[in-house]
Amino acid sequence: MADMFFVMPHVRACRPCDRAYFRAAIESLRRQTDPHWQLVIADDGSPPEIQRELRKLESADSRIHVLLGKRNLGPGYRRNEGIRYAARAGAEAILFLDADDEAHPDRVRITRKVFEEEPCVDVIYSPFHVIDERGELVPLEKLTPSIRQILNNYRQPPPEGTGLWRIFGLETGYLNLTSATSVRITLALRQPFPSHRVSEDFHTWLRYAADGGFFRFIAHIPARYRIPRSAGSHSRARLGRAFYMHKARVDREGFELALQIARRRGEIKAEQIPDLLSAFDRHLRSLLSEEQIQLS
Repeated sequence: MADMFFVMPHVRACRPCDRAYFRAAIESLRRQTDPHWQLVIADDGSPPEIQRELRKLESADSRIHVLLGKRNLGPGYRRNEGIRYAARAGAEAILFLDADDEAHPDRVRITRKVFEEEPCVDVIYSPFHVIDERGELVPLEKLTPSIRQILNNYRQPPPEGTGLWRIFGLETGYLNLTSATSVRITLALRQPFPSHRVSEDFHTWLRYAADGGFFRFIAHIPARYRIPRSAGSHSRARLGRAFYMHKARVDREGFELALQIARRRGEIKAEQIPDLLSAFDRHLRSLLSEEQIQLS
């Protein structure tokens, strides 16, 4: 298999702490036990001085490719841009990594091994450890209810195989962190990220699963997911309480599209769709209610 291609949307990084997180993300790639990787940084409209720094980084390491953006169009748009670039460069698989997270040292080696030895596997996902601005582990009790729920789901055997759109949509909800997810290039091209800036990843995972994607869970290469103690996710920090309503709308759209994909593939019949949507809405209301109670 050819080099593993990381795709990283890059958002401004004007603050010193953002630059430190970005450097840590890059260093996590340089520490890979398998050095046969490349990185596509899809910049999302950073100021000129930041873009100059990115060009210097590109010049210093032939494995790094920088796509400069003139406007801020969101992480989904930039990931799609990076995926298309990687496809033109001959990539067979995409490893997602956000610019403030860190990859496990064995991620490239293990991902390559699984994709080579198990041709049926389309998506690989792994657990994650939450770290703060200093790179230290965040105690479970300090995490948001939604993050705790994801981590709790890892305590039982996480779902694997095909048809997982039902489990994601009706049971677990969001399960695989973007920075802990890898996908074969063919599926990534067929099911691009939406333009939404909230829950665009879950929207995509639902469609990966509905499109026949075979998911494999690999427990021993956890990502390091950075959540500074002063903030939640970038989207949550920007939108506050409205985040959960935005997320609900995007998640429902993703599930509706997943249903249409599954119907076209013959996995479900058209008359099943209303009941499945009703079940999704009930599950979504339950999750949203729990989150709001925890926040109040």
